[in-house]
Amino acid sequence: MVDNVGRKIVLIALLLGASLLLLILPNPKLRMGLDLAGGLRMVYRIPFEKALEEGLYTQGESRVQIRSDTIQIIRERIDPQGVTEPIIRPLGGEDLFEIAIPGEATFRSASARGTLGEAVPATGNAAIVLHTDFPDPPEDPNDRSLPRQYEDLEDFPGGGGGVRIGPEKIKYTRRAGNRLEGITRGYEDQPIEAHAAGADVVLVSDDQIKAAIENLGDMRWMIVAEPNDFPAVTDETTARQNLLDWWEENPAAPIAAYNALPTDQGGPPPGIVWFPHRLPEGAEAIHPKDGQIHPLIVQENEGWHFSGEDLQVVKRGQDEVGYPAVQFLMSRTANARARFGNFTGDYVERQLAIVLNDWVISAPVLNGALRGTSIIKGRFTSQEVDRMVRVLRSGSLRIKPELQHRERVGATLGHTHVRKGFLSGIIGLAAVLGFMIVYYKGLGIYAAASLVSSLVMLMGAMTFLQATLTLPGIAGIILTVGMAVDANILIFDRIREEAEKGHKALQSAQNGFKHALSAIIDANVTTLLTALILMNVGTGPVRGFAVTLAIGILTSVFSALVITRLLVHFQLERGAKAFPMKRWLADAKFAIVQKAGVCMAGSLGAIVLGVGLFLWLPDTQKLGIDFLGGATVKVRTEEAQTESLMRDRGAGIRSGAAGGVDVQSLPASGVGGGRYTEFRLTAKSTGDSGGETAFEGEVRAGLQDILQKGPVEIAISTAGDQQTTDMTLYFVSDHPVDDVSEVLVLAGLKDPQLSPRAERPEVLDVAAGTTFGLSEVDLRNQVMQAFDGAQDSLGASMSLADPIPEVTVVGGQVVGDLRDAAIRALILSLFAVVMYIRVRFAEYSYGLAALAAVLHDVLIVLGLIALGMWLGVIQVEINLPLIAAFLTIIGYSLNDTIVVFDRVRENLPRMKGSLREIVNASINQTLSRTVITSGTTLVTILVLFALNYGQGSILEGFTFAMAAGVIVGTYSSLFIASPVFIWLEERAQRKRAARA
Repeated sequence: MVDNVGRKIVLIALLLGASLLLLILPNPKLRMGLDLAGGLRMVYRIPFEKALEEGLYTQGESRVQIRSDTIQIIRERIDPQGVTEPIIRPLGGEDLFEIAIPGEATFRSASARGTLGEAVPATGNAAIVLHTDFPDPPEDPNDRSLPRQYEDLEDFPGGGGGVRIGPEKIKYTRRAGNRLEGITRGYEDQPIEAHAAGADVVLVSDDQIKAAIENLGDMRWMIVAEPNDFPAVTDETTARQNLLDWWEENPAAPIAAYNALPTDQGGPPPGIVWFPHRLPEGAEAIHPKDGQIHPLIVQENEGWHFSGEDLQVVKRGQDEVGYPAVQFLMSRTANARARFGNFTGDYVERQLAIVLNDWVISAPVLNGALRGTSIIKGRFTSQEVDRMVRVLRSGSLRIKPELQHRERVGATLGHTHVRKGFLSGIIGLAAVLGFMIVYYKGLGIYAAASLVSSLVMLMGAMTFLQATLTLPGIAGIILTVGMAVDANILIFDRIREEAEKGHKALQSAQNGFKHALSAIIDANVTTLLTALILMNVGTGPVRGFAVTLAIGILTSVFSALVITRLLVHFQLERGAKAFPMKRWLADAKFAIVQKAGVCMAGSLGAIVLGVGLFLWLPDTQKLGIDFLGGATVKVRTEEAQTESLMRDRGAGIRSGAAGGVDVQSLPASGVGGGRYTEFRLTAKSTGDSGGETAFEGEVRAGLQDILQKGPVEIAISTAGDQQTTDMTLYFVSDHPVDDVSEVLVLAGLKDPQLSPRAERPEVLDVAAGTTFGLSEVDLRNQVMQAFDGAQDSLGASMSLADPIPEVTVVGGQVVGDLRDAAIRALILSLFAVVMYIRVRFAEYSYGLAALAAVLHDVLIVLGLIALGMWLGVIQVEINLPLIAAFLTIIGYSLNDTIVVFDRVRENLPRMKGSLREIVNASINQTLSRTVITSGTTLVTILVLFALNYGQGSILEGFTFAMAAGVIVGTYSSLFIASPVFIWLEERAQRKRAARA
């Protein structure tokens, strides 16, 4: 029955062995998407048309090359030491690119507040001075710990952000100590007002990564100090030791914090700042104090302050003896070239330090005044020069990219999704395998082995290809579990039919695999086509779903046609005489075609009502921000709140947004009495990416009094030589108190006493002793590090809960692209499968009938989604993941329809009777397979839906649509596709007869 058995065994062993090895070895490891591992994803557009009008580039320059250079520059900005490992890649067209950064610690937002130290007039963009009352110098002259007041100011990001003073919103590009510099006022078309000293300053946008990407200039040119530059009160050696001693006390603090300290509190001497030299590329990440640290002179002459905006040209060059060098030219704008010449002319034979993001990039010696094109030389290698050019350009980005889409997911949320996805997979897999073994007996065991092998190869292939597993990707795996049995069912039912014709076991097996082959290939190719189309037009998690589904189709088909066949071959060699199995619906004789008229009328009525309801619903209710623009955040509250109260509070956050702020409670967080602790707030159609980006900060400010604190709140008390702490820990879910206590002891707490809150067992109040002299900041860091990756005795991750764990922003300009891509994907997939069916079946009737069934399924599911929206029983809206669900419904519906059509095509030349009788007989012959495949697929989807219902996950709407699609797709293959095919064929026969 099987040729070259030995070769096939070796092939299977190699594939399974390699897959298992890839899964076991630490590298390469399966990459988790941001929705599972946590992190930040952004899509930017380079506004070329606007830049061309402003003369920032010429028509002859390559836009693709400018985008490539921009990506390299941004990589240098956000990952200067090469440890963040961002994924930055171009998207379709010439102007879009995507940035994905794993991890969440870098992006944890702070709820920073302060007061104005100096009045701000209504005109001008002078720096904003924040109020700082530094304490008197400590009694211990060796105590150089960071003052508490400065720690508060550290919540205002050094890389830029947005603040609100009264009703006015103000952007700044950098913070130097207690000064916010690089001010932009009046954005979002708000009036500029004067503000008195003492006015509240609230941080509303603190994304340092975003600021690093969008700021055009973040570079300084400074002179390295020499011994005689230090004031008489100290010398370089003493000043350097002061810095090192302070760093020992504050190992996690940025050097900018030290530079901002007054001299009498251990800070640098007047007129001097310190910056470390950047580590070479590929060097192991170490603390800056372990490398070279330069003292730099602070210039009192304002005309000698230079930034990346003053740099016009940076490129490769050569020194006088031909070694690679860096060539640069300052801009004529603001007379920068002349000022730079005067500046460097005063410091000939001194070191010129180039400082970027608080790191010294290079410190060449000035051989003379630099008034024109200049070079940085040092017998560099070509690689070193290329890297320095990129670094220098990172401070002089020509065209400011515009944010189009932003999505942030906390790692704690990802852990929850991974756990639920894994549980869904185990339950769905167990249900499917159990059914197959019970129904098909020995053959069912072979199907189970084949299915498990398929999953192992799927995960191994994803690891090998470095594919990213996303939340919809987990749905793709679980869907693969349900659909992978289809090929085995087709084969086994064919074997049963051949045996019932009187054939012996060997002939039955051979004919079974032979006759099932065409249906297996056709059904899976159509689904694969939709997956490939989605891979090309989808973004982010949607693309991850398509990749997973495509690989799953290939591995499941291979397993069914090779592994299952080989196992059946071995059973035959052992002398098997028959393949016992159950016969549900094997002798079905339902008059399905005769009921087509009634069913089609009912379907047409359902489509009219459903589509009408969908069109009647307002766009802000039925369309997600992917297709409208806007922002959405998921929040946790300190105390349980009612949905009506949160709606009232949400209305005050942003009354100007189209549709206001929509507030939805998440049922899984309910504590009874109509109160919840988790809500999703959405502002749609703001039409301004800046306003959308600020939405998270506005939510923090507007809900500050009810928003959950933490995730770790600490207050330290000292009595004599004893120090104690009162602490509150906020977890994603509750954990055994003893397990939490063990972790706290490892974090350095003494005799912790824990008390879970009555309605919130995931929130623990803690009283414990601490090490004397330990600051609140250090203790908080120790506790958070101790819980990072910790698990309780039940194996659950002890993840701390962020008040705003999830943020998504979509700019208005990208909405058209996303909408067009979705429509294009739907049209392309429909066209592709119709043409494939036309080629395979040699008749347009098959393809057009399948198209009618697919359109029926999409419209019916759309109506069911609209009904769910209207009744409020399901949290679903039209977004990109739902488009992925529609595409999968198309593939699944075609899968079902093709199996029926394949049997019709086979029966037409050999069965007697009318076309209607042959089609009806074909439907009944495949009815067993149709019901079993749909049932197993539906079980796996319903498990995933049940575990995500009310969780605020995108899988809630996704799996709802998929479950509806499986049911409706099964119905349409019986009562829509076949009757339409009959009508088309009879119409064609009448035309042929008329022409004859």
